[in-house]
Amino acid sequence: MRALLAILLALATAPGALAQTPPGTPVPVRTGAHDGFTRVVFQFARPRDWTLDRTDAGYRITLAAPSRFDTSAIWQRIGRDRLAGLSAAPDGRSVQLDLACMCHATSFIHNGSWLVIDIHDGASPPDTQLATGEAGPAPGSAALPADDTLPAALPAVLPRTPPGAAPTDAGDLLARAARVADAQAAVLEEISRAASQGLLQGTPDLPPARARPNLAQRPDAGAPGTAPDADTLAARIGILADTAVDQDQAPRRPDAAAGCPARDQFDVAEWGNSDPVAFQIGARRRALIGEFDRIDPRAATDLARLYIHLGFGREADLVVTRLAAASPEAPYLQTLATIVDTGTAPPGNPVGRFLDCPGPVALWAALARPRLAPGAPVRRADLAQAFTALPDHLRHHLGPYLAERLLDHGDAELAGVIRRATTRAPGDPQPRAALAGARIDLAAGSEAAGRAALETVARGTSPEAAEALAMLLEKLSDEGAAVPNDLIDLAAARAFELRAEALSTRLKAAELRARAANGDPAGALDALARAGRDGTAPPDMLAALVRALATRASDPVLARSYFRHRERIDAATLPPATARALAQRLAGAGLPDPALALLDLQGRTAAPEDRLLRAEIHLAMDDPDAALAELDRIEGARTEALRARALARRGEAEAALAALSPAANAGLRADVAWQAGDWETVRALGEAPQRAALAAAAPAAAVTDAPPSLIGSRALLSQSAAARASLRALLDAYPVPEAAPGTPATN
Repeated sequence: MRALLAILLALATAPGALAQTPPGTPVPVRTGAHDGFTRVVFQFARPRDWTLDRTDAGYRITLAAPSRFDTSAIWQRIGRDRLAGLSAAPDGRSVQLDLACMCHATSFIHNGSWLVIDIHDGASPPDTQLATGEAGPAPGSAALPADDTLPAALPAVLPRTPPGAAPTDAGDLLARAARVADAQAAVLEEISRAASQGLLQGTPDLPPARARPNLAQRPDAGAPGTAPDADTLAARIGILADTAVDQDQAPRRPDAAAGCPARDQFDVAEWGNSDPVAFQIGARRRALIGEFDRIDPRAATDLARLYIHLGFGREADLVVTRLAAASPEAPYLQTLATIVDTGTAPPGNPVGRFLDCPGPVALWAALARPRLAPGAPVRRADLAQAFTALPDHLRHHLGPYLAERLLDHGDAELAGVIRRATTRAPGDPQPRAALAGARIDLAAGSEAAGRAALETVARGTSPEAAEALAMLLEKLSDEGAAVPNDLIDLAAARAFELRAEALSTRLKAAELRARAANGDPAGALDALARAGRDGTAPPDMLAALVRALATRASDPVLARSYFRHRERIDAATLPPATARALAQRLAGAGLPDPALALLDLQGRTAAPEDRLLRAEIHLAMDDPDAALAELDRIEGARTEALRARALARRGEAEAALAALSPAANAGLRADVAWQAGDWETVRALGEAPQRAALAAAAPAAAVTDAPPSLIGSRALLSQSAAARASLRALLDAYPVPEAAPGTPATN
């Protein structure tokens, strides 16, 4: 009751109580928590020039003139769910606002000199611009109380957004008086409801209240004798009081559904305090022994909680196992202890299923899962808030693991928030954090920064070095970039060193892919063969290396490597596309027999693509009959061309020309027409050598008895030279094929 009367008195005197900060004194910084945003107010005594800029950690306010700030009260009325930290530079010219959420800030000037920063939930709109303020006339705004003893007043009367234009002095006075009247009506409404609920007792002998003139009637107040309802007043001036009865009758939040454990069972941030560690452990160990020298299970649970808060996962698990195994919290505590020790929890643990629960439960459920699949119901705000509340050492240790899970989930933005909250904690960043940071950079498109961070970790000696090396080699190979040879050799050495661990297989695969990407698929196949003898060969690697051999190696390297590893390649079941690519390269390199054998050894029904490739190889071996057999009952443009070539090779040029449709390749039609003697088609479709040869073969002029002239003789010589040139060009363009082995020579 006294607090409500104090609010009434403050609101009644607010227009005349706007005190300004005396010059030379620290600038008070006040805060208030609202639904959807947190407000920070810098109560400057006079206007200042300022700018608001975005930083990696949040926002920075830059001032034209230095100032001193009083930040002693900023955490009295807000938590750290949005604003994680506020610090002024030593020179007093800037203030850093560290954010703990995916938030954005807006700013405006109130009362002519007070700088107001609102930190809103969510990302900033696309058209949002950062603010710049210049000292000048004060814009009109609502009244702010000057009395710091009324913490509820700041969020009550300060508007969420600045008005568009400054009213006149008279208008400002009327607006202030109207807000006071609204506040009085709201407080009276709350008092009446509390009295009706039996929570207040009247005192009839109080002196009568002093009458106050009605200074303003709001333009939107409606007809005389009417008053806005309680919801309208609360929305207008920001005052809303809930009694215990209201809270009991309020509908339950859907996130407090049955099945979610209590918040305090996972609120690790509250399980310790700032006292020396030895004092905290000593106090809780002394509480273990109760009456009659019996172990108090509740005290054992408290000790395990403290160990988890301090990062002693193994010790916490031991306490639970030996002293509190019967506690309902035991499975949860043991899971949390494992997470604190290793950064993850075994499959089937009892915590991972609580991912959709509110508060810190969501954080530990995310950490309890080995991977967050895309589409999993992650409570982003609860997770970020709970992580930011953890002590520094747990943020350093668990931040990289949480960021990696969020990246697997596809939420690079929230992973970046976790990364910033981790790096803000005092202490040197760990290699695991650098590895997670590299993944975040790569996900955000910062390729150069991500690769540089990976290489730094990969060349180190930390336990994360091998994983970073594998990731770096995979990244470079996927991009087709050159991989430094020393990194390839380093991967080979570490794969051998870790040959008893699962990471060895990934390292060996990354090494082999890097060798192939560097243009040495034959060397990669040799290394794979050695790994097979050592028992460290990664599975399913042969097909990728054979594909690289078929696409990257020169003909001599291809032939040498194929015959060196032929037994292994022929025994493998290669993907059809890989087998066809290798067979085509072998045939092109003059090795048709191994190419046909490779296609026959794949142990599958021949697909049309296989039969077409075999037909091409048979034609290269001058076996048109076998080629035509392969083309039986296959249709298509490629089949048509191969069938025409096979018929022409058999000497059936007319049939070959008839087999080609008008839409067939013009060069092929001209070649077949040449063989069939269809000179009109050759003149229409043939290439330059063919048309020149036809022109040279035109009938000569009739021979006469007239004596030859010098001009005529020279013309004949020119025609003869042109004919020889045409024939030479024709033979160069269409060389006579060599006879197949065993074919009898013809005269």
